[in-house]
Amino acid sequence: MTERTRVDRVDLGVFGSQKVIDVYAREFTCTAAGKITGNLDAELAEIRGSCKIEGNVIVSLLKIGGAMKVNGDINAELIRAKGAFKVLGSVNADHFRITGATKVMKAITSSDEISVMGVLKCGSDVTAGRFTLHGVADIDGTLKASEFNAELSGRSTIRNLNADKIDVRVKKKTNKTELISKKIIGQDIYLEATTAEYIEGDKVELGPGCLIGEVKAKSLEVHKKSKVGKVL
Repeated sequence: MTERTRVDRVDLGVFGSQKVIDVYAREFTCTAAGKITGNLDAELAEIRGSCKIEGNVIVSLLKIGGAMKVNGDINAELIRAKGAFKVLGSVNADHFRITGATKVMKAITSSDEISVMGVLKCGSDVTAGRFTLHGVADIDGTLKASEFNAELSGRSTIRNLNADKIDVRVKKKTNKTELISKKIIGQDIYLEATTAEYIEGDKVELGPGCLIGEVKAKSLEVHKKSKVGKVL
């Protein structure tokens, strides 16, 4: 069997709209409009134009400055998403940094950190060593992390939040600045501007602007501008 050879570079969109079947390269760039009807496998992939990939993506570094849509799954060491990024499958990346608008229909898994300074929408579960939020997140599943840090600047929704250490603070208070969750479970929890049905933790401190249905905690502090329906 002949071993497949990785080419040095593939450029799409240099001379307008272009289409290829598969890409197996050290470096891949899309600077205008491009389409891959199969899979993308590259050490470095950079999207500065508009690119659609109908298969899966395997990369070391993925940089998105334009618009990218992937119908399959993505496996990467580092993803820097500054543009419009949509994935119909799942994403597995050691580091996932979002400063644009990212939408992932299935699960997101990161062995290290997910950082959101833009907008993240996920239709399933999110797992990370550390999750940092300075933008807006809409997660229709369970977010699991060792550490969750958020500086709220808008309305974020996380169906279930499970992390050892949870710290949620308000960057700029408006009527739309809040975190909405059904269930929050952790060990050391500090929350501001959070609406949740149930919270459970060893040490729970509720800062201003919280509205909580039920709380189960070994140690509980509640700010005068927060409300708790029932302490278990």
